[in-house]
Amino acid sequence: MTKLYKPEAFEPLTDTPWNEARAADGIEAIVEAVASAFDEKKLWPAGEWESWQTPLPLKSLYVGAAGVVWALHALRSRGRADGRLDLANAIARTH
Repeated sequence: MTKLYKPEAFEPLTDTPWNEARAADGIEAIVEAVASAFDEKKLWPAGEWESWQTPLPLKSLYVGAAGVVWALHALRSRGRADGRLDLANAIARTH
């Protein structure tokens, strides 16, 4: 039987109860990693699976820079991401 996904590639479910502060810290860590990974010319790096038979940099909404910019904008509008990256410039580069 073929697996549709690799469980080891994801964090397992836990019995840890919901904690808003913990979730906010996790979002903050992800936003920081995304900002640190940004490259003006290459945009964001792609993993081997995402870039399979696709020219780089990836720019689509589903798997690429357009989706990253959309997500960062959505998080900013909710006060969950800082304004460190110039999203207008990133989306212009993506387009």
